[in-house]
Amino acid sequence: ESRWSHRWDLSDVARAQCEKHDRAKYPWQYPSGRNWCWIGMKAMCHSNLRQPWSWSEIQDRASHETAPRSYSAFAPLSSPKLCDSAAFGERWRVLLPDERIAARTWFENNVAIYVVGLQSDVERWRTISGSLMALGLHAIRVDGIDMRMPGMVELAKDQGWVPKEFDFERAQRNADNDEQGMGSILGTFGCASAHFKAQAMAIEGAHPLALVLEDDVSLADDFVERLWSLVTGELPCDWEVLSLMSGMQGMLYRIDSLATLRTRWQQTVFNEERPHCMDVDVALASMSDEVAYYAVPGVQSYGLIVENHMGSSRDSINKEAATRRAPAEGVGDFDAVEGGIVAAARSGIDGAPAHLRGLLLTAPALHRQSVGAPVGSPNEA
Repeated sequence: ESRWSHRWDLSDVARAQCEKHDRAKYPWQYPSGRNWCWIGMKAMCHSNLRQPWSWSEIQDRASHETAPRSYSAFAPLSSPKLCDSAAFGERWRVLLPDERIAARTWFENNVAIYVVGLQSDVERWRTISGSLMALGLHAIRVDGIDMRMPGMVELAKDQGWVPKEFDFERAQRNADNDEQGMGSILGTFGCASAHFKAQAMAIEGAHPLALVLEDDVSLADDFVERLWSLVTGELPCDWEVLSLMSGMQGMLYRIDSLATLRTRWQQTVFNEERPHCMDVDVALASMSDEVAYYAVPGVQSYGLIVENHMGSSRDSINKEAATRRAPAEGVGDFDAVEGGIVAAARSGIDGAPAHLRGLLLTAPALHRQSVGAPVGSPNEA
């Protein structure tokens, strides 16, 4: 019998030991009944998101915060030997000339590319547009949304990028309380809105597939051929959305199902009671048992896209918003900033990134994101 488990069944003693160590360290993981050993393991992942580590490596490195593998080996993936291997990210085979032509023709006929980024980030646009031009590709630029600008919230609601009833001040108060401990989410608010803006543009486009990129990535030199192979030969027929990298840096959407998905996704993201779900990838992962969501994981040492490490505009705006005021004297005590937007200013923990890496599965044998969901996961956003 395999020692790998899709559900981490631990003794009460082991869980209590993990909770004793991790609860004070990760206070935003506050709900009762959590598997604190899983929380400790995820924390190691979150603090090393760009390291190409398998889940077994992560558990070994987090042995001081979680149950060690010698006690209970845990794999969040349904097929770890297949899906948690860096080897599948290696450079692809050499294509025949007619295959290259077929891949290029398929891409031009089926895929529209959208790049999301703030107008002020000139260098980012120059870098990614250069990467695309080198591959003979053209992208539509999607101006990012800076919620520090006066009237931007009203515009986003009028355009349908944000639900009209969404109350940012209420969401910020919840993000700032002791249970969430997130600090300012103003930049996160703008980032989420920009992705829904890009989706709206894609729905109105003429191509059946939309590739939405953030502006801090570059594409592999064989990107067109590999995406062609992935979509035409490996993705299951029911797929709706494909993440090409952990997070939202590269998302491929199927347009015929995007409008419905987008509506449900917005309801999850713009939920004032669950501010962590304003991270759009976290929200999507929390819906993974309802959406045909597939992904290529970060463990692959050579993937389809690579991050350029140009810093996070979202995080910069969050930090700037937090410095606009003195620390709150009590929960719910806020100062308004320009445009009527409220910025959090609570000092302390700056929130925890929540890319649910355990749900990111891989080619060539992609699986549904909901398969093998670990304890405490798929709806924890």
